[in-house]
Amino acid sequence: MTHWTSRRPMAFAGLLLLMLLPTVQAQAPAGVGAAPIAAGHPNLPNGYSMVAHLVCEGDNANATADGVTIAQTSGERRALGPDCLPFKGEAFGNQRIEFSIDGMDSSADYLLGFTWWDTGKQGRVQSLALGLGPITDVRTVIPATVPLAFHGDQPTYARVLVPLSRGDFPSGSCEMIVEAHTGPDAVVQEVWLMKRTEAIAQKRVLIVTGDDWIGHLWRDTGPELAAILREDPRLEVSITECPAFLGSPLLERYDAVILHFKNYQERLPLDDKTWLGLTRYVQNGHGLVLVHFGCGAFQEWDGYKKIVGGIWNPEKRAHDPYGPFQVCVADAGHPITASMTHFDTQDELYTCLDTLSDIRVLFKATSKVDQVEYPMGFVVRDSERTFNCTLGHDVNALRSPGARTLYRRATLWAAGLEP
Repeated sequence: MTHWTSRRPMAFAGLLLLMLLPTVQAQAPAGVGAAPIAAGHPNLPNGYSMVAHLVCEGDNANATADGVTIAQTSGERRALGPDCLPFKGEAFGNQRIEFSIDGMDSSADYLLGFTWWDTGKQGRVQSLALGLGPITDVRTVIPATVPLAFHGDQPTYARVLVPLSRGDFPSGSCEMIVEAHTGPDAVVQEVWLMKRTEAIAQKRVLIVTGDDWIGHLWRDTGPELAAILREDPRLEVSITECPAFLGSPLLERYDAVILHFKNYQERLPLDDKTWLGLTRYVQNGHGLVLVHFGCGAFQEWDGYKKIVGGIWNPEKRAHDPYGPFQVCVADAGHPITASMTHFDTQDELYTCLDTLSDIRVLFKATSKVDQVEYPMGFVVRDSERTFNCTLGHDVNALRSPGARTLYRRATLWAAGLEP
C-alpha cells in the first residue's frame, strides 16, 4: 500500500519531527464490521424518516415503503467478495445504471442517498445525474469523480447525500442515473430516500469529508462534529463523504458548508468544477467553516488561499506535539467570540499556515516549542461568512468544552444565525 508520505502534514526534518506526531494506531479496513446505512446513522440529519432503501444484491430488484418505490431500471447485479463488506453485491452497468424513484410527495423535501465504491480500485470515474420534473429535464448534480473515500489511508466506500426540494418532482417521480466515465463500468451498492417529517431546523449545514491524512480518522471526528452542531436545534446537519459535491448546483441548498477533509490529488482528484463550485458558493454569501486539516485541502489550487484566508505550507514546521495548551480569545468583539473566554484543550497547535494579511484573528495560542503566538481561528474579511480553524485533530480534542462551543458558534454565525 502506498503511504503518500510526500503529502503528509509534517515538515520533513527527520526523526525529531516524527516524534512530535501522535501515534497512529493500526486500523481495520474501513468497511469491515460496518453495515448498510440505516435510520439514525450520524451522516443523516434529524427530522427525516427513511421511506425506502434498496440494497443492490441478489434478486432484490425493488425497495418499497410508505408508498415510495426505488427500482433499478437498467444495469445488472453481481455478488461481491468478503473484501467488500458490508456489501454482498452491487448494481453495475457498462455505461450507466438507472434507478426510478416513484410515489414521492411533491409537497415534501427529501434526501436522496447512495453508496458507491470502486471495488477492486479499478480506476472508475463516475457522475450522478437526476431526472427532475419532466423526464427530459436531466442534469448532472455530482460531476465526474472517483467513487471512493479514503480512511486511515485505506480505500473504502463513500456515502453520498443529495438534497431534493419540493417542486423538483411535480409528478412524484425522480430518475437517478450513474454514468461511467472511465473504468470497467459504473457501480452502486445501495440507494435510499429520506423524507423530511419535522420542520424544526432553520438552517441546513453540510459536513463534507471523505479523505484525510492517515492519522485523521474522519469517520470518528465527522460524527462528533455533527453531534456538536446538533446541540442547537436550529441546525439541520448532514454528512457527505464526497468532496466532489462541492461542484454540484445543489450545494446552494445548504446555508453553510464545513470542510472536514484533505484530498490527495493522486488518489481522489478534484478538478476545476469543484473549485469553481466552492468559489461561487462563497461569493453568493453562503457560510464556510474549515476544520483542522481542511487548511491542507486543494494543494493544487492557487485560489484556495484567497477563499479560506490561510492554508497549510508543507515547508513549515507542522505543529507542536499533541498535548494540552490554552486557546485565548484574541478578539472579543465578533459574534463568534462574544461571551467566550480562554479555554484549555488537548490538541495539535498548528504552526504551519500561510495566511493572508487581511484576516481577523479570533483565537490564538502560544507554542511551547518556539514561544511564538499562532492563530487558531480566524475569519476572512473579504468573505461575509468564512471561518478557518485548526483545532480538532481527534474526537478527544473535539470534546473539549471550549472547542465544542467554538465550532457550534462559528457554524451558527456562518449559517446566518445569532450564536
